[in-house]
Amino acid sequence: MGQQDQHNNNVAKLQEEVRREPLNEKAHYLLGQEYLAQGKYLAAAAEFRRCVELNPEFEDAWRGLAQAYRSAGVEKEALVAENEAEYLAKHGPWL
Repeated sequence: MGQQDQHNNNVAKLQEEVRREPLNEKAHYLLGQEYLAQGKYLAAAAEFRRCVELNPEFEDAWRGLAQAYRSAGVEKEALVAENEAEYLAKHGPWL
């Protein structure tokens, strides 16, 4: 199985997980990572955005969102997400 086939298989499994458990932030995050690896930047951004809607303190999801937006050429939104990630890195999720 090639790398692209593996990504497609992972995406299918994660899409099913998200359908079964739409509030599963980790599944949204992992699906975003898979989309990012496939170059599907706006799809990745949508999954990371859903993840941070479910858990605004998920620093890695904010970083993924910044990367997805930046890769898609949406710099303004990338900076917003990056700033949120940096805030969480400095102050922790408990504040």
